[in-house]
Amino acid sequence: MAKAPSEIEEEPQYDVVLKMVLWGDSREAVMHRLKVNGVEASVAERIYKAARKVRLQTIREEAAHAVKMGVFWLVVGVVGFSVLDLGDHLMGKAPIGLAAMSFGVAAWKLFNGISTMILADKKTGPVND
Repeated sequence: MAKAPSEIEEEPQYDVVLKMVLWGDSREAVMHRLKVNGVEASVAERIYKAARKVRLQTIREEAAHAVKMGVFWLVVGVVGFSVLDLGDHLMGKAPIGLAAMSFGVAAWKLFNGISTMILADKKTGPVND
């Protein structure tokens, strides 16, 4: 009888497995721990998949935040340049420099966020790195 995902999360070993998966432990290490603790192979697989799903969701949520910050810095650059560059009263090179820095940060955040979203399942190590 297949267990619903909410029932899998109620398994006694789920919290430990979730911590292991979030820290980036290998599938083999997680499955070994479950086997040693007497968890059936089919249940162990479902526990691992549920924990892996949480890991991927966490990584993608952090990546989405990076994309939002990239868009924010892009807007800051555009608005900052528009406000500081007052047509005939160009304030030297400051608006261009501030816009360039904002665009640089925006590009970095956007690239990092989008690539992390795409490659979330390939990420190794702890989620928060």
